[in-house]
Amino acid sequence: RARQLGPCIAGPRAGPRLFEDARRRFAGEPVVIDIPKCNETASAMAEGWGLLPARVLTRMTRGERIVEDLQRLWASAGPEKG
Repeated sequence: RARQLGPCIAGPRAGPRLFEDARRRFAGEPVVIDIPKCNETASAMAEGWGLLPARVLTRMTRGERIVEDLQRLWASAGPEKG
């Protein structure tokens, strides 16, 4: 049982601020954050706080290819939400 953080979509200035706010609000609680591997800043912040990768998710789609800006995706909402 843990708190699922996300979704969080932000630019390079707001992303770290939002992560810091979540860290302060949920300090001491178990948390899960699904961060795309390509968002190195978000990953480095999480690892700096002692959070370690625990699972790898695969994004699946059907039909027309979806173009996403994963640099702005700091935390997804969870695999069941697409």
